[in-house]
Amino acid sequence: MRFLYFVFLVSLLFLYLVTPRKLLAQSENFAVDINSVYEFFENKDANVTHQIFIENLDPNFTSKAYSLKLTGIDLKSVKAYEGKNELAITVFERDGANEIMIYFTEVVAGKGRKREVILTYQSDSYLSKFGDVWDLYIPYLEGNPKTRNTNVTLIIPSEVAKEAYITPHAYEKSVNSTNAIFSFTKNTALGKPIRAIYGNSQTYEVELNFVLENDNFFFPEKKSIALPPDTNRQKVALVSISQDPSEAFIDNDGNWIYVYEVAPRSVKKINAKLRIQVFSESLRSENFAFPPVDMLANLAHTKYWNSNDVEIQKLAKDLKTPEKIYKYVVETLEYNQNETSSTRIRKGAKGALADPKNSICTEYTDLFITLARAAGIPAREVVGYGYSDYRDKQPLSLVADVLHSWPEYWDESKQKWIAVDPTWEDTSRQNYFDEFDTRHITFVIHGKNEVDPQPPGMYTAKGDSYLSKQVFVSLVKPVEIPDSRLDISYSKNFMPNLFKRRYVVKVKNEGSEAVYQTSLNISGGIDKEVLINSILPSSIYEFSFEVDYGLFGFKKPPATTISLADESVEVIHSVWDILIPFFVIIIAVFVLFTVFRFVFFFFPKRNLSKVY
Repeated sequence: MRFLYFVFLVSLLFLYLVTPRKLLAQSENFAVDINSVYEFFENKDANVTHQIFIENLDPNFTSKAYSLKLTGIDLKSVKAYEGKNELAITVFERDGANEIMIYFTEVVAGKGRKREVILTYQSDSYLSKFGDVWDLYIPYLEGNPKTRNTNVTLIIPSEVAKEAYITPHAYEKSVNSTNAIFSFTKNTALGKPIRAIYGNSQTYEVELNFVLENDNFFFPEKKSIALPPDTNRQKVALVSISQDPSEAFIDNDGNWIYVYEVAPRSVKKINAKLRIQVFSESLRSENFAFPPVDMLANLAHTKYWNSNDVEIQKLAKDLKTPEKIYKYVVETLEYNQNETSSTRIRKGAKGALADPKNSICTEYTDLFITLARAAGIPAREVVGYGYSDYRDKQPLSLVADVLHSWPEYWDESKQKWIAVDPTWEDTSRQNYFDEFDTRHITFVIHGKNEVDPQPPGMYTAKGDSYLSKQVFVSLVKPVEIPDSRLDISYSKNFMPNLFKRRYVVKVKNEGSEAVYQTSLNISGGIDKEVLINSILPSSIYEFSFEVDYGLFGFKKPPATTISLADESVEVIHSVWDILIPFFVIIIAVFVLFTVFRFVFFFFPKRNLSKVY
């Protein structure tokens, strides 16, 4: 019996290969409607059921077989039924996809007649867990003939189904005791993939190494590094840094800049460990003190973003919107992995258009930014790390620790920067314009300047093989970061003054997170409020104030209190604050005069006219 069944299958396959294609369902002769149900489990497995209706449009034809192509999906336990009868199937790989061929035994003839086929299988390829984030991707079904109508239902366990975003956007959601059910009806998913991210954020542990070299023979030099900053999609905690900076600030693009003094003819090595939480949705802007957006700087013509070029201007005039510019970049450029080398020269937007088939992420980014700026849309570059398990679909292109770059454009209506990734859309065919993900970690932002600051991974010394790799990124579980602690200290300015005394206050952020928009209050002899826009972790904010003592300290206040959040220090005033500097000066003058007199007493002037 098994032998006869095997002969039957071989005969059907031979019939399919050698007979005219009219035996197979054809688009002009048949219409196909599919209802698909994907039931997922927490172990990532899915039970998939496709209810397939094939309708005869021509009375002279009947369907003998039907094929369904699934790109990038591994299949298990594939079965097909027509009524109670199990159908013969073959599964084979063609053009990087698994194709299912279903063979029919019964004849369904007559215009308007339908056959109903149930196709079932299992797969663990649709849903992947990425740290604390679930990533679901269902490619659109490629059937022969093409599908006319489709309805898709996703059944997701409640523990998983905390949706961050879903595309297509048109869907209905219902919830029962164990699952969340997402329904895509009215052809909202016809010819489109379904992409969903479940989970609110992803946390990474990042270790960065910087090598700062001073070639100068005689003088020390100030060298700066850039640490990953807070943005509207990520929150940064500096767990440790091997050496505190001499200065730290946030530049006009929002970058965290740490400054160090490097001695002549020496190398300084800085190690920083951070935890970075990347969110699927934009954070509220009031959580951060984002620098004012310099629109003119993000519209400027530069070497690589030559937005004043005639050809660029013409293209931008035709494209106009960020979405059309994005689609043009994706459709025009072609990614070439062979272009990623340490000797590669950055082409810029014009170079990308001149050689579109040999592009990496910088070309995609430069072309988008340039066209956007030419269209009057502020745009800038983000250089960072794209955490990818599929380098063929989500490549990392920059040679320094295989970093990645992508553009952002300013949405005036939403008053925020919108990140997009034309490179990853071109290579993965997933939508990175309407929705972003939690796999992009921002290292530096280039708006005013297209090169500086350099991202981590680019700080090396000449001939120094200290580190072949400077960037280390791994997934970690979210942990609660303790509130930043601000330490207040002060010192007295020793310069004498008959009426006032100057104090220098230092506020050090000894916590892991940046502190934004905080007020330091001074009271007692002086009432003053100092607004501090930001204090970066392991950095010091410094300022000074004066207290009026009156002549020789006769009108001094008893004390001055310096308070910031829950921290405060009290400065006790005394007339000696005024008198001691003068006494010190008087004593110093007296000592110098005494030494002078002593020298002249023991070493009298010699009479040069006298013969000895």
